[in-house]
Amino acid sequence: MGRARDRASADLNGQEFILDADADTSISADTDDQIDIKIAGADDFKFTANNFTALDSSNVVFGTGSDAKIFHDGSNTKFQHTGSGQLYIGADTFNITNGATDTNRVVINADVTISDGNLVVASGHGIDFALTGNGSGSMSSELFDDYEEGTWTAGSAVGSLNGSDVHYTKVGRLVHFTVKGSFANSSNNEDIEITGLPYAPAVAQAAGQAMWRDLGTNFQGGIAYVTTGSRIVFFDDGTTATAHNNLRHNEIGSSNEVVVSGTYFT
Repeated sequence: MGRARDRASADLNGQEFILDADADTSISADTDDQIDIKIAGADDFKFTANNFTALDSSNVVFGTGSDAKIFHDGSNTKFQHTGSGQLYIGADTFNITNGATDTNRVVINADVTISDGNLVVASGHGIDFALTGNGSGSMSSELFDDYEEGTWTAGSAVGSLNGSDVHYTKVGRLVHFTVKGSFANSSNNEDIEITGLPYAPAVAQAAGQAMWRDLGTNFQGGIAYVTTGSRIVFFDDGTTATAHNNLRHNEIGSSNEVVVSGTYFT
């Protein structure tokens, strides 16, 4: 009884306590208020007041089959789940912050809020609205997978176009475009066609309104029509109840101006 009590109260005074037969697994406390654990010769783990430390490339492993582990590889901290099940993180409010933990980056508490930076979605993916109700038509997709805005190079099938305010915005399959400019060729009898739409229309379709004039005269207007060849043509009033006229270069004069905007499906 006395010998057991003496062993329990032994003072190692910082000396290493060897645990296995080949002397490469031990516990020591040669640093004040710190316990070092060496396993197979690697001094990778230590305890201090309120802290457990695993050194770089050492793992804290969970699960019988090592299904999950946390480690730092010297540059990055990783939480790796390799088991067959799922990784669950539960909280009434879940915050992802910056390194100083003083700025929230992502907060999830039923909704998702991104307080800084952008939501980056890989090409071909997007926001899926499959849980929303559908209309009475035949729905083909509920994936919002594209947004883009910028400028495009508008040209002319005959002669040249001096274009300005040439912009577009694409939302999903819907493209809205604007053009303002003047044509260099005003004597040709061919139809006016603006080329270079940023995306090819899925079908030929009426897209919007257009106005044109010979400078110094009143504006006239008509319909902007897009073709599957990525061109814009203009229709003015038809000469009969069943006909329409394409606007031609020699109908707008030498000092001309055209303003057009429209929207079409790709």
